[in-house]
Amino acid sequence: VYTPYDSVRANVADLRQFFGAPAGLPAFNPTENFVANEKAFSAYAQIKYGFELGNSMVLDGLIGLRAIKTKTRISGFIRDETNPAAPVFVPTTAENEYTDYLPNVSARLALTPELHLRAAYTQTRTRPNFFNLNPTLTVGPPVNNPNPNDPNSNRRNISGGNPDLEPLTSDNYDISFEWYFSRAGSLTGAVFRRDAQGFTSNTRIAINDPVYGPAWFTRPENTGSTRFQGAEIAFTSFLDIEGLPDWAKGFGIQANGTYIDSKGDLNTTLAASPNVAGRQLPFAGVSKWAFNLVGLYERPFFSARLAYNYRSDFVSFYSIEPLDVGANGARTRPLIEQARGQLDFSASVTPMPNVTVAFDVGNVLGNPIRRYREFNDAGDTFARQYVYLERTFSVGVRFRY
Repeated sequence: VYTPYDSVRANVADLRQFFGAPAGLPAFNPTENFVANEKAFSAYAQIKYGFELGNSMVLDGLIGLRAIKTKTRISGFIRDETNPAAPVFVPTTAENEYTDYLPNVSARLALTPELHLRAAYTQTRTRPNFFNLNPTLTVGPPVNNPNPNDPNSNRRNISGGNPDLEPLTSDNYDISFEWYFSRAGSLTGAVFRRDAQGFTSNTRIAINDPVYGPAWFTRPENTGSTRFQGAEIAFTSFLDIEGLPDWAKGFGIQANGTYIDSKGDLNTTLAASPNVAGRQLPFAGVSKWAFNLVGLYERPFFSARLAYNYRSDFVSFYSIEPLDVGANGARTRPLIEQARGQLDFSASVTPMPNVTVAFDVGNVLGNPIRRYREFNDAGDTFARQYVYLERTFSVGVRFRY
């Protein structure tokens, strides 16, 4: 019996022929390789403070600053199109250098031993990964059997990195209120805001290359400014009540809900479409609502967890669809993933201190992923993709020494 992986390995020659790829293993292509070097020099300082304010109140926290100097050097090959009729790949090197000063300030006001108010401000920076900085291009094989009913099915795939990507920067603001009402129980609420600049997103556009013909060209680009703001509430408690038998004290519950309002600029290519020009749109990958509800049982010998996770609709990504051409040119459209919940179960038995037997069931309900493509300025959609995820079962044994 062949698994999908085995069936691919067993039919490599036929698959290469079907897709128009050369027979045998592909020859080494130096233009598809790159060398990346990154150096970071950092220094940081931090002070801790604390004051008693009377009436059992305490104010404490941290103040710090981190300085980081980063140098990057990426070497590879890039297309020289000085002669569009015969472009060639030539060596290229991209260098970048920048210094960041990242402050962090936090404070905790302990109103009582059970009630805490916290506030924090931080600045963060995330560097692009090396694969996104890769200056080379990867050209896929030509399409062997295009669909005659789809004028874009004859486009091969061309992808590459972008050595000019800038790091992601963010100013982060958080305020939370915490109530620890028992040894194993808490109720917390928080509000937050993130002002970010330079998220990386992939852009896919249709091109007609003078050498490779019709193609989809994909590369990462920086977006502009993005704002996330919202609120979260969380609750945790166990039946740790005096008078109950020990076995009953293991029952517990965890619940949390998050609301996020996200708005952001698209990258330069996507933002040029007339239907989104000058607008900030919901950020890709972020749902407005998310909920988690977990039933727990925790004892030294046996533990179990039944978790339900839900998130509302969200945009998977934005792209320019060449078939969707209005009076002023092609439009940028979102691919939307529908709201979905997933139920998971896990349990473990520890018959002796250094041995644990675990059992897990993933996606108990078997809910599929449903994705829809927006196709007009009114926001109407059509079903684009259904992905049916397997229900998975696993058993394992852990040993500790």
